Amino acid sequence: MRLSSRTDPAGTGWFDASGEENGDKCAWTFNVPLVTFTNRSQWKVQGEWSNAAYNAGTGYPNSSGQKGCLDAAEVVDLRNCRVVGPVS
Repeated sequence: MRLSSRTDPAGTGWFDASGEENGDKCAWTFNVPLVTFTNRSQWKVQGEWSNAAYNAGTGYPNSSGQKGCLDAAEVVDLRNCRVVGPVS
């Protein structure tokens, strides 16, 4: 399940001028190699876009080179996420 489907189930949330959601802007970019969950399973988790990080010039760059992506661990408390299957 994508974070946006959980946080914006109606699809009426934030979009940029190109129609991309916050997760789309950081798609397939990973700042950390793996995130380790409390059950010791390890996963790659893509970052999420942050306007605040972009405006401050922080965060890591997306595939277009824009610095504004934050590690998913910085965006959500991963201890409360439910693991549903492996990432390929």
